[in-house]
Amino acid sequence: MPNFQEAQVFSTRRLYRERKLRGQALIESISSVCRRKEHPAMLDFYHMAALSTHEDLEVQKKYLEHEHCILQQFYPEEAARQDAEIMALVQGNGPTQAAGITQKHALSEMD
Repeated sequence: MPNFQEAQVFSTRRLYRERKLRGQALIESISSVCRRKEHPAMLDFYHMAALSTHEDLEVQKKYLEHEHCILQQFYPEEAARQDAEIMALVQGNGPTQAAGITQKHALSEMD
């Protein structure tokens, strides 16, 4: 007999799987109407799909690649800003350093 914790994990996995399937169906439907996968209207859908597929990194990567492609094509400044922020985080700098603000300066502004 499964305990409460096992039942809760099973329920959460089922919820993620259902959300993932609904997201995929929605994306396929909308992209067929738009007649292309990289349409600006799809940006939020890819973002939500990436968030809902965090347990499957390959699928999440696919959605993030679509999202990034849309950003590069239609919002190049935002894509460049996000790329710079991600690179700063990967290199061990915090988001304040990525924005060109030192921590010391940010703290002095609070005074």
